[in-house]
Amino acid sequence: MNLAKVVSNEHIEYFKRISVILDETNLKIIDAVKRLGPRNMSKIARYIGEDPKKVSYRFNVIKAKTGLIIRALPSYSSMGLTNTMMFLPLDHKRVDPIKRILEAMRIPKKIYRVFGNMSGIIGQLIIPNEAMFFLEETMRKFLTKEEFETMRILYITDFIFTSPDLSKLSLTYRVWDYMPSELKRDFLEGKRIHINEDLKKSYLDKTDVYILSRLVEDATVPLMKIAEELGTNPVKIKYHFDNHLIKQGLIRDYSIYFPRYSPELSGWFFFEFTFDREDYMERFLYALSKSIYVHAFAKELGKLRVIALLEMFWGDLSDVLQVLSELCVSGYMTDYKFSYIDLKSISVTNISPEMFDEKLGWNVPRDFGISLKEHQKATVKS
Repeated sequence: MNLAKVVSNEHIEYFKRISVILDETNLKIIDAVKRLGPRNMSKIARYIGEDPKKVSYRFNVIKAKTGLIIRALPSYSSMGLTNTMMFLPLDHKRVDPIKRILEAMRIPKKIYRVFGNMSGIIGQLIIPNEAMFFLEETMRKFLTKEEFETMRILYITDFIFTSPDLSKLSLTYRVWDYMPSELKRDFLEGKRIHINEDLKKSYLDKTDVYILSRLVEDATVPLMKIAEELGTNPVKIKYHFDNHLIKQGLIRDYSIYFPRYSPELSGWFFFEFTFDREDYMERFLYALSKSIYVHAFAKELGKLRVIALLEMFWGDLSDVLQVLSELCVSGYMTDYKFSYIDLKSISVTNISPEMFDEKLGWNVPRDFGISLKEHQKATVKS
C-alpha cells in the first residue's frame, strides 16, 4: 500500500509543529489540560507546580505555534444518545457512494475508510435512543442484500480517551520508552477497569446543546463569545456551563490530539477484542489504558467485546499482534480483529443545535435525513 495516499500533509505538518515545542514543562501543561480542562490556568499551574503566568503564556504559545485544539467530549449516554459502531465490508467501487450516504445522515458521526481484516467503512454514529430501531430499516434501502447481511452494528459505551504517560517520551530522541510486551505485562498485573453502562439521563435544553456544540469544536472558546453569538447574558451561559454541562457530567472529559509518532512511520487502527470472561476483559481495559499506542477505547453494551483506536509505529505492529496471539493461546482473549484507517478520508460531523428541539428532543428524521437523490445514487452504482 502506498502510504502517501492515506497520510495527509495536514497530519505530517501538525506532527512537525508539535515536535518543535516539546519540552518537559510543555508536556506537563498538555497533560494537565487533558485531565483538568483548559479553562482554569491557575488550577493547571497548581497541578504541575508552576507559576500561573508562565503556564498561561506557554499554553498560548503552544496553541499559536501548533494549532493544538482541545475538544470537549460529550457524555452521549447521559443525553439520550447511543454510541453506535457500524462495520460495513464493501467492494472498493461501492465505498464512495455508501460513504456519501452515511455522510448525509443528520446525526453526529465519524466515517472511516478502512483496510485489513475488513475493507470498507467503519462508522461511529451517535443515534437518539428512540431512533435506534430505524437504523437497519434505513440501511436496507440502499445496501445490496449481500452488503446488508455482512453489516454489523454494535451499541457501545462512550469512548474513554486515554492520557499517555508522557514521562515515557524521550525528548532527546523523540522516541517512547515502551515495548509491545508491556501490553501483556500490564494485563498480567491483574488490575482492572470497569466501565459503567447504566448512566443516568441528564436534563438538557437547546442552550446546553449550543454551548456543547461550540466546545466540541474548541473547548477554549470564551463563554462571553458564546453569549454574544446567542445574544444573551453571559451570566446565563456561565450558569448553563457550570450547572448543566459540568455538574451533570454532560462534558465527561477533554481530548487533545497528541500524535505518538510521525504519520509517515505509523498507522492508525481500529481493533476489536472479544473475551469469554469479564475479569479478563477488565484486566485488558487496564492494559489498554497504560499503553502509549491507545487513543481511546469502549465496550459493547451487554457484551464482552472491546473496541479500541490505536496509533502504532509500523515496526511495532508485528510484535503487538504476537502479544495478542499469545493472550488468545493462553485463553485470556477469545479473538481479535483489526483494520487500518485511511487518514485522508475521515469524515466528521459534530453535534449541532439544529439536531435538538426544545419540545421534541433530538430532532432526527426516521430516514436520518438521507435524501431520495442520495438513495438513487447508491442504487445506481450497486
